[in-house]
Amino acid sequence: KEQYYSEQHSSLVNKAYQTLLNPLSRGLYLLELNGVEPVQETDCDGDSVFLMEIMEVNEKLAESKNEGVLEEIEILIKVKQEELTKEVTAAFER
Repeated sequence: KEQYYSEQHSSLVNKAYQTLLNPLSRGLYLLELNGVEPVQETDCDGDSVFLMEIMEVNEKLAESKNEGVLEEIEILIKVKQEELTKEVTAAFER
């Protein structure tokens, strides 16, 4: 019984850790705790600048197989991800 109990709680702790570790899943969990149900659809007209950025990245990926270009794109994506994570974090703090 004790081993089964330990396994169950260990599984819950691991799931909680993974949820809190990822900024998106953490944010969704915080919304859920506050009774906010996030909209599942995306608003395609909501941020046309962001959509254009995505399209440009996709075009670069399709055009080039050059390792240098791929590394440049990876850096751009990481910078954008950090920027968006900071924006979401600030929104949650407000």
